[in-house]
Amino acid sequence: YPRGAVCNPQTVLMTEHGGCDKIKKKMKATGFCIHAHGRSVNGMAAEYSVRLKGMTIENFKSVEYGRLDFDNDDRVGADIIGIYGQNGSGKTACIEALAVTKHLLVGAAVPDLYSDCVSHATESSTITLDYELFEDEGEPFGVTYSFRLRRAEGAGVDLMNYSGLLQGGNLGAIGDNFRRETYAERLTVTGEDGSVRTILDTDAEGVPFRTDEDTGFLKSGRGEDILLEMEVAKRLLRDKSASFIFSSAVSERLSDGSFAAAVIGSMKRYARESFFVVDTKSSGYVQLNYALPIYTRKGVFFFMAFEPTFVADDIFDFITSQVEGISQVLSQMVPGLSLGINVTATTTDAGGAPGRKVELISRRGDVRLPLRYESDGVRKIISQLAYIIAVYNDESVTVAMDEMDSGVFEFLLGEILMTLAESGRGQLIFTSHNLRPLEVVDSRYLYFTTTDPKNRYVRMEGEKGGNLRSKYYRRIMLDDSEQHMYSRTKKYKMMEAMRRAGGLVDDEQEE
Repeated sequence: YPRGAVCNPQTVLMTEHGGCDKIKKKMKATGFCIHAHGRSVNGMAAEYSVRLKGMTIENFKSVEYGRLDFDNDDRVGADIIGIYGQNGSGKTACIEALAVTKHLLVGAAVPDLYSDCVSHATESSTITLDYELFEDEGEPFGVTYSFRLRRAEGAGVDLMNYSGLLQGGNLGAIGDNFRRETYAERLTVTGEDGSVRTILDTDAEGVPFRTDEDTGFLKSGRGEDILLEMEVAKRLLRDKSASFIFSSAVSERLSDGSFAAAVIGSMKRYARESFFVVDTKSSGYVQLNYALPIYTRKGVFFFMAFEPTFVADDIFDFITSQVEGISQVLSQMVPGLSLGINVTATTTDAGGAPGRKVELISRRGDVRLPLRYESDGVRKIISQLAYIIAVYNDESVTVAMDEMDSGVFEFLLGEILMTLAESGRGQLIFTSHNLRPLEVVDSRYLYFTTTDPKNRYVRMEGEKGGNLRSKYYRRIMLDDSEQHMYSRTKKYKMMEAMRRAGGLVDDEQEE
């Protein structure tokens, strides 16, 4: 079938491919369909900018259901979303759901630690992300990516590494009793008229994957082997807990000029270059004073705290420029403090690559000290500052930070957020226990967790102007809203529990 041919929805459009009749019949029998949309530029797939518009979390950690909308279209500065609430109420669940999504979009396996986030009651979690894709010219359109995550019993199954099918590392043997599985992936497009069209859908029994009409088409390949190849890749990636939709197995089969290739390629590029997640697991290196992770748009670079760190010559200039940029902003946040790199030796690594041994130093006037002697708050600001700078300057950047306020002086936190809100360009999603941002950030940009696991996230509707911090305290104290925002703690109950734990209440007294 030549490119551009009109196909029945039950058939598949192949480009310059021999033996199409046999393939068409077999794919029709299994429901295997891919179709073309036709949006391209000079035969090449268009490149879109991507922006996160909302997310839905189901049965993930303590959240049975929660919805957050990032629909601040009338914003002036950066698109800021703050999430507040008591401990264990679902704030970190948002950040970790985004971290799982980040792994899938870049084609990497979801780490083992996230399998513990799956609800024990339902044994599976569902995460749905809504995006807006747009070009410099032309109307934006919506794209929704959803997937499910579950824990499955393992039996030490050998997973072969099919060269060329997988992205994100080799597959080894699984030997533990449980493994993570990512399945039921779905990627859809919402048109201007509200119609929804499927690009890829893996949620069908016995079907490698399927699509709705007019969304993408395959490159030429090896005949009937394509079907088997796709099925093998899908099952391997599911067991590895990696995305099938965003894998090289799919990307290599999509035509360069197809709409599907443009959407998938744009989202993968966004995840690699513009979407960053900083969770508390990463910031633990800072709090332990073990290492300082410098988050950059090219990856995370770790400076060891108590020994010089090797930096290869080919990235030394980039690392130096990042440190210089961080230092410029740091000196305005903490007057009198700047950051520098001290080269302690010129050497090579174990593989013979030339480089230098360096350490980070803080500078206060004529005083030079290793950075490990600075406070946790200063080191945490330095660690995350490159991302904050990116949010300020680039509208395509999305940064999610858990406990952004940890170790940071509350007034400085407010100044950072006000600066971003007034003249930033990107998108910042953060959780915090510090209530200072409630005094400086518009209430439309804030979500609060509730005590209801079936409706975890709410906005404080109708709260215009005034001090939102005081209003939030009033809601907690009076507990008069339809959605309760705090599970009340009773001081005398805590006192009794502490006495009992300390052995001051014996059995006779208790009776």
